Amino acid sequence: MEKEILFSDVPQGWALCFNQQCEKKNCCLRQLAGAKAPHTVQQAVCVTPAAWADGMCSQFVEATPVSLARGFDRAFLCLHSRDARHELRLALTEYFGSRGSYYRHKHGERLLTPDRQQTVESLFRRYGYQQPEVFDEHILDYCYE
Repeated sequence: MEKEILFSDVPQGWALCFNQQCEKKNCCLRQLAGAKAPHTVQQAVCVTPAAWADGMCSQFVEATPVSLARGFDRAFLCLHSRDARHELRLALTEYFGSRGSYYRHKHGERLLTPDRQQTVESLFRRYGYQQPEVFDEHILDYCYE
């Protein structure tokens, strides 16, 4: 059973598509999310026809749920060295771009895509984390990135 797409899950400013002639409209997350927009939505960021060229859409996003990770608080507590925790925190803050973004990811307020999960796991290993699981939780959901 596929996970239902809810318009309330679509991030504000994420481009929607309303091209009914598109061959991939039944498997594109932008198209399916746009179809879930309530009738009260009068404006939205949209994919323009310029995205379509040579039979391909540059904005196509496959509507397949992926394993997203939520938080890495517990793994952080398992690091033995206080210095390693400090250095890892600095490396992760740099990776996420700000302290606020780092903390939102660390505490599970923002989900981590598979690509971001790989980067975070490699940073944890670099600073001495040896446990098999870094993340507090995994969920199956759509990736709006």
